[in-house]
Amino acid sequence: MYQINTLKEKYANSNVTSEDSISRLETLEIQNVKFNIIDKKEALRIMNEEFPLSRLLELSSIFEKYNSKAKLSSFVNLEFAQLYYLAQIDEELAIQLMRICLEIEAQLKTILINNIYKLGVADEFLQSYIKNDYVFLSRYFKEEADDYMNYPHGFSDNYSFESFLYTLPYGVLERIFNSFYKKYAIRLHRKNLTSFSSFLNSVRQVRNCVAHNGSIISKLNIIRGQYNPQVSAYLREHGIGERTLKTNLSKTIIFDICNVLHLYCLIEPQDHIDRNVKELKTFINESRKKYKTAFSGNQSIISAFRFFRDVNQIYSKKIKNF
Repeated sequence: MYQINTLKEKYANSNVTSEDSISRLETLEIQNVKFNIIDKKEALRIMNEEFPLSRLLELSSIFEKYNSKAKLSSFVNLEFAQLYYLAQIDEELAIQLMRICLEIEAQLKTILINNIYKLGVADEFLQSYIKNDYVFLSRYFKEEADDYMNYPHGFSDNYSFESFLYTLPYGVLERIFNSFYKKYAIRLHRKNLTSFSSFLNSVRQVRNCVAHNGSIISKLNIIRGQYNPQVSAYLREHGIGERTLKTNLSKTIIFDICNVLHLYCLIEPQDHIDRNVKELKTFINESRKKYKTAFSGNQSIISAFRFFRDVNQIYSKKIKNF
């Protein structure tokens, strides 16, 4: 590491003097991040006012580094501007995905309420569910759970079935939905909905990521063994090649986004789907044009956005059958 005095001399011509500013620039420069497009003074403003260093470093994980010991941990060719533009794209993508997830969450609650009343099993199901999952529920909703358990025919006047469901955070809603479909899917749809838990899990993963200010794009190279035959079959039937499917759906975040879009087309009305496709298409096209530098030379990003563009177009019509 440089001594502070030496660093101040090094950055004297960049109007950079504070030790904190010098430290952040050094963290980037020591990894061979360049400032040819955005200079160091503007880079510091960005890190102070828009995106912290930690977010930019998180996004840097998808760029190539040297393998040799002499240059280990140094990027082969990375501009600060690429990280900045990617952070802007990532932020906009998070906004789009959060909107989709919140619409799904609201629709799931409506579906659950309608199906429970359709089957006439409100008391039967909730009594059974709350009893079986009481330990988990009581961490968050002890008063409501106790109220229901103490009244043999449902909630007292303090609560209603609907108000109980609408107060639930997504994680609890997911557990209730999985429990409900495990018990009643055959009565409702004449088949087990084995893929549904995968859809719900993906909504939770994407929702949690964007809600807690996590980066979507930085996860492009994370690969896990996940599989949803319903999604794979649907995309295959609509022209996505087997090799492309295998490559992209092996990536956790792409798999989750495809699951979310598939579920959206299963449960949302067509006018919502039309608006969603249009907004995502605009986002994809504008990102490629406005932030061309961010995509430069990075095949992971280029491939992912090309796949995302094609998938978004496929999910332009309501899927009629679960």
